[in-house]
Amino acid sequence: MISTDEPSSAPVLAAPTDVPTLSSVEFIRFSKFDVHNKKKKGLTKPMLKIIVENEENKSVAKAKVKIAYTTDGSTTKKKGCTSKKNGKCIIKLPKFDPAMIPSISIELRSAVSDFGAINLEENAKYNGCPVFSKNCRQIDVMLD
Repeated sequence: MISTDEPSSAPVLAAPTDVPTLSSVEFIRFSKFDVHNKKKKGLTKPMLKIIVENEENKSVAKAKVKIAYTTDGSTTKKKGCTSKKNGKCIIKLPKFDPAMIPSISIELRSAVSDFGAINLEENAKYNGCPVFSKNCRQIDVMLD
């Protein structure tokens, strides 16, 4: 029988602490990404539709998303949106004449949320690759 009345020479271990693991790290991602080209009177107005979710697939409100787009390879302009309660974030770009500007290039500049940083590799796929991930940092949108 073991007695607990006498001091022991065994080390006393502290109670376990909460150590963050990969499964407990919070992040956001674009669970849906789509480009719609609205055409009217010979002009095309691109619109980016993004759904922002957290790692638990729940909608993230108030995430701020900023993109940059170029029309001629050198002039860069920025646009952004803030996600609604349902996670939806819509970025409306200006009208373009596809005869003058056949395509635009879009890059993600930032995605900020109280839920943590964006995990680009978890983004929805666009043209077969997670949008804005390390292998697809830029997307080209045809305006025709």
